[in-house]
Order: sequence, then C-alpha cells, then structure tokens
Amino acid sequence: MKEASTIIVLLGVLVLLFALSIPPDEPELILLVVREDMSLGDIGRTLQDTSVIGHRFLFTAAFWLHSPTSIESGGYRLTERMGAWRAVKVLIGDAQLRWVTVPEGLRKEEVAEIVGTVLEWTVVQQEGFIAAYQSGVYAEGVYFPDTYLIPHDATGGEVAERMIAQLNEVLEPYTEELLVQNIKWTTVLKLASLIQREAAYDEEMSLVAGILWNRLLQDMRLQVDATVQYVRGDSGDGWWAPIHIKDKNIDSPYNTYLYKGLPPAPIANPGLAAIEAVIYPEETNCLYYIHDDNRRIHCSATYKEHIRNIERYLKD
Repeated sequence: MKEASTIIVLLGVLVLLFALSIPPDEPELILLVVREDMSLGDIGRTLQDTSVIGHRFLFTAAFWLHSPTSIESGGYRLTERMGAWRAVKVLIGDAQLRWVTVPEGLRKEEVAEIVGTVLEWTVVQQEGFIAAYQSGVYAEGVYFPDTYLIPHDATGGEVAERMIAQLNEVLEPYTEELLVQNIKWTTVLKLASLIQREAAYDEEMSLVAGILWNRLLQDMRLQVDATVQYVRGDSGDGWWAPIHIKDKNIDSPYNTYLYKGLPPAPIANPGLAAIEAVIYPEETNCLYYIHDDNRRIHCSATYKEHIRNIERYLKD
C-alpha cells in the first residue's frame, strides 16, 4: 500500500511539473524536424537544446505516460518553454509538415499524385498543382526532384513555387559555366529531361548527353522514344509504357522522330546528374545508341555499327 502511494505521489509531481511549464506571453515559434532515424533521446535533446522543455527527462516521462507507439517523422510547430506535457501532445499527433520525396524523371501529373497522397489532397487539389503553371518554361521540368518538408495544408501553387525555388538554387552554381558555354538554362532542362528518361544509370548520362549533343550539332532528328511517350500520355499501362511503331507518327512538336531539335519544353523533371551531364557531356563520336535488356547503353558512330548492335544485343 505504501509503494502504491509513493507511485501516485511521484506521478502527481510529474503532472504538476508539466502543468507549471507556462509559456511566455510571446513565445518564440520552434519548428522541430523529426527524421526517421531519430531516437526518442535525440528528440528529447533537441527539445531541450531549443528551450521547448527544461529537461529531456521530463519529455521521456511524459511520452511514456501517454503510451504512444512512435512519433511520426515530419515537422512540428512548437513554442519556446511550452513544457514537456504540451510538447508530447503535439508530437503524438499528426505531423504538421510532411516529408515528400519526388523521384527523378517524372512528369508533373505523377508528381501531383505523390505529393497529393502524402498531403491527402483531393482530386481537385491535385489538378490545382498540375494547373499552377501551364505554359512557357514552367509548363514542365521545373519541379526539382528532391525530398521536401511541406506543410500539410500547403496549396498546389505553394508546393510548385517551393520546387521551382529549389531548382533555381540548384542551378545557381552553374550560371557562370552556362554563360561561358552560351547555353540557355531552358535548353539545359529540355535536354536533361530527355537524358533522365533515356539513361537508366547515372554513370551513363554524360554519354547519352554527348550523343544527343552530337545529333543536334549535325542537324539530325533526336529520335528519342521518351518524347513520343510524353506526347502520347497515359496509355492505360502508365505514362511511360513502351511505344509502338504507329506512335512515332503522332504529329506534335514534341515528337523528335518527326521534328528536328529539342521539344518546346522539358518532358519530365530531371535531377542533378542529368543536368550536369548536359553541361559536362562525355566526348564521343557516337551518333546512335540502344538499350540492352538491362537498360545498359551501347553506342555507335555509324548506322552500320548501330545495326550490328541491334543484332547483337536485341535479337535472340
């Protein structure tokens, strides 16, 4: 009986300590970022270091008194000296900012689906993201692939602006090099989007870039399947299903089987490796390439060699 009374008293003291953690009149807003690899101790130390709580022991005690299973990774809006009890109540709820990872090489409809799933958007909200920028250089290719921490209540326009800002930050260090080479950043993004779709491996992107630059300089049609996939859209088997021979006749300025030069805008959102490949392409005399069954690139300088590669790598 005496042990039970002692436990009750200790719990009462803890609850009192939490209740007395009164925030100041104008508390400073603290954004706590919780990563997947953070332990409970890591979170407690961060809360203590940012003065959200007085001591991480109180946070640990409050957490176990609530008996939650885990704290979701993401971002949480807390305030300075809000106290362990109130901090835990926020942290065991839904994250106010969500981690969203956007892979390379997707068109914006696919990006909208990924972001919309994490942020729990309606179909209308996803359509708002897709329609945020419909024309010109912002039509496609400017939503930089990365991992973002996005407010759960963010609009499609806000998310689009965030991704464009990230792209601008990524491109900034290459500004001088683009001036030296006299390459427009719109050209970089168009060509990088083709490379992103064509090269399955980062280490082969500079080779593909070299080949496509060679074809452009020799006024050859690029004949990139991915541009036809972009024009065709969702075939029922996904946005990027293999093309058929008849698809190569689709009349569109994006179709590089019919029209010379680059498409009017990017066809997907390229990552940094593809962007760097455009700026620093591999020197090669190749004008043609094929993919083998493992998506590896095999290139050739002449059409005759190209046919031999087809017979060697693609025919049984």
